[in-house]
Amino acid sequence: MKRKQLFLFILIFSLGMTSCSLFETDDQNADNTINNPYGATILSCDDFNDDIILEHTSGNMVDYIINCLVTVDNNVKVTIADGAIVEFTEGSGFIFSQNSTLVFYALPGVVDPVILRGNKNEPGYWKGVHVASDQGSNFILGVEILDAGSKSDPDFYGAITVSGGCQIGNVIVSNSANYGIYFTDDYGTWNSFGEVEITRCDNYPIRIGAQEVWKLGNWSDNIFSDNNPNRIQVIPEEIFSQTRFNYKGIPYEVDGVITASEGGIAIEDGVEIIFKRGSRLIIKTQLTAWATENMPIKLYGHEGSAGSWQGILLDTEGADFWSTIDNVLISDGGEEAFGSGNITLESGELYLRNSRISNSRTCGVRVNLVDGILHETDNVYANNQGGNLCEEN
Repeated sequence: MKRKQLFLFILIFSLGMTSCSLFETDDQNADNTINNPYGATILSCDDFNDDIILEHTSGNMVDYIINCLVTVDNNVKVTIADGAIVEFTEGSGFIFSQNSTLVFYALPGVVDPVILRGNKNEPGYWKGVHVASDQGSNFILGVEILDAGSKSDPDFYGAITVSGGCQIGNVIVSNSANYGIYFTDDYGTWNSFGEVEITRCDNYPIRIGAQEVWKLGNWSDNIFSDNNPNRIQVIPEEIFSQTRFNYKGIPYEVDGVITASEGGIAIEDGVEIIFKRGSRLIIKTQLTAWATENMPIKLYGHEGSAGSWQGILLDTEGADFWSTIDNVLISDGGEEAFGSGNITLESGELYLRNSRISNSRTCGVRVNLVDGILHETDNVYANNQGGNLCEEN
C-alpha cells in the first residue's frame, strides 16, 4: 500500500512540474532564468529610473535584453545609439511619458542601425515603443524595429505608437502584429518624417492625421509592401494649415469627414484616395488636385458602388482664390445621407477640367448658381443616376 501511495505522489509531482512548464516563455529556461546564449546585459525596469545610454560593443550578437515593460518618465532620457542590438522578452516594451526623452539614433551609412527586436521572431512578441512624450528632442532615426505591435493593447497598436511627438526617419519596421506606425487621435505637435520602410505588418503600414500627411514626403523616401492592407490610413480631422497628399505608390484610405478649413489642401499626380461609407471631403479653403493624363488622381469609394461615399463639397464663399480639379477620376459619391454628388460646388470658384465624373448615386456635379462659379471643360460623365451636371438656383 505504501509503495502504491509513493508511486501516486511521484506521478502527481511529475504532472505538476509538467503543468508548470506550460507557463514558461521561450525567453526563459526551466530555472526561471532568461535565455541568454550570447551573454547580453539584462536590463530591468529599475535600470531606467535615471538617464541611460545603450551602445553596441563590437563583436556582440546581442548587446542588451530588456525583461519588462518599461515606463520612462520624470525627465529621464534614454539613448540607444551606434548600432546597439536590443532584444525584448515577451510582453516587454517602452512607454515614454510625461517629460521623458528618447534618442534612438544611428547615423545612416556611418554605423550600423540600432536594432530593437523580440527574443522570438514572430509578430507581436514584444509590445513596441509608445511615445507619449511631446519633447522636440525625441528621435527615432536609423533604427530597425521588428516583431512588435499588439492587436489588443491600444498603447501598442503600432510597433511605433505616437500620442506625443517624435522625429522619425531612416526607420525600418517589419513583422508587426498590427500597424507599423500608429498615431493616436490626439497626437502631439513635434512630428516629422524622413525615409521609412514598412513591411509585413498585419494591418496598415501607417495611421496618420490628415493634417500631418504631408510630412510623409516624397515617394522615393518610403517603401511599403506586404502589409494587410497595404494602404495609408488617414485620421479624419479638421485641417488648419496647408497639407498635401504626396504620391506614395499605395492608396490612402479615409474613414470619416476631413474638413479643410484653412491653409489649402493639395493632391499630387498619381495619388489614389479610397473613401469608406460616410466619408467626405469638405473644402473651405483652396483645393488643388492637378494631375496629368498619364498619372491621374483617383478618388473613389471603398465598396466601388454608387453612393458608397459622400463626395467633395466646396464651400468657399467670398474667397479671393479658386480651386482646381484637373485630370481627376472621381466616382462612387453622392451617398444618399449627403444627397449631393461626386462634386458639389456650394460656393466659390472651381476650374474643373479633363476629368471623369462617374457612378454617382445622385448628380455627377452639383452647382449652386447663386454662390458658385464653375469653369467646366473637356470632362467625361458616365452613369450618374441623378444627372451629369445639376445646376440649381
